[in-house]
Amino acid sequence: MFRPVAVAWRDYVPQPARNGLSNFTGNLEEPAVMVNYFLQGDPYQGMVHFTRFFLNTILGMGGFIDVAGMANPKLQRTEPHRFGSTLGHYGVGYGPYVQLPFYGSFTLRDDGGDMADGLYPVLSWLTWPMSVGKWTLEGIETRAQLLDSMVCCVSRPILILWCAKRTSSVMISSLMAANSNRRKIRTRKRFRMI
Repeated sequence: MFRPVAVAWRDYVPQPARNGLSNFTGNLEEPAVMVNYFLQGDPYQGMVHFTRFFLNTILGMGGFIDVAGMANPKLQRTEPHRFGSTLGHYGVGYGPYVQLPFYGSFTLRDDGGDMADGLYPVLSWLTWPMSVGKWTLEGIETRAQLLDSMVCCVSRPILILWCAKRTSSVMISSLMAANSNRRKIRTRKRFRMI
């Protein structure tokens, strides 16, 4: 269903525009990432994300240009550190797992944490239509990046990417396993950095 939109996005939107929009939506999340690192007791990474937000907002035209990442390799863009991972840092379990149409996987810790992230400054200033626009841009860009992929993937918060030749029961168990592995890998990466 979303494939034609992603194909048009990939084929007709110039790569610099796609990069700029991706940088902009990522820059909106930097204050939340910064606060989550501080909550985990990692002030160094918190200040890295403060610096990224400050430089990209002031010098990078509101975040459309990743000035911080170009200026210093230590300031490269990384996977957003959300409140769900902060809860995981303190031993909170994932809670129930649900696979929702047009949303993807849902766990109480991770998606409840995403809702908490929306309360931080910058993200909390977005109106509902602006938030939907941000999610839509992120979903279309993610789907466009995965067009040539043969792997079953979930792109939160909007899209579920279905593999064509799978039965629904196999698909759901595959998605659950993929999401579980993705979370474990993210957690391992974070603990190595600390």
